[in-house]
Amino acid sequence: TFSPIFFLILFMILIFFTGRDNFANLLHVHYDPKYWKNPEEFNPLRFYDETSNTFVPNERMVAFSIGKRYCLGQSLAEKEYFLFFSNILQKFTFDRSEETLPKIGRDSSISGGVIRPAPLYKTILKSRSDNSSTSTHL
Repeated sequence: TFSPIFFLILFMILIFFTGRDNFANLLHVHYDPKYWKNPEEFNPLRFYDETSNTFVPNERMVAFSIGKRYCLGQSLAEKEYFLFFSNILQKFTFDRSEETLPKIGRDSSISGGVIRPAPLYKTILKSRSDNSSTSTHL
């Protein structure tokens, strides 16, 4: 049997969460020092296995959110990213500009609420088919 306090707490929880938007704190998940070594450092090798030379999925990397409110366009977005970047990599080489890379992470000056935009910086694209020194600054 359940006590009346259990039902009171259950009723309060239902009243509180009904009709409200709840968001997962993905920033905390992605920057958790208990799970990630050097969470403020950009390191894509965290998801790379050198022995099998493959991408290693990680349950803590939730770029498209989690649960029943995950992004329905995840599959399409991943395919579009692949096509876009593979096409660019076939046609251009990338070089860094002289400017310093902007700071990313929780301590950066960029804010936007739940969704934060990526910081802007310049990179140099050089055409693979053109042997001259023609380049495009983006």
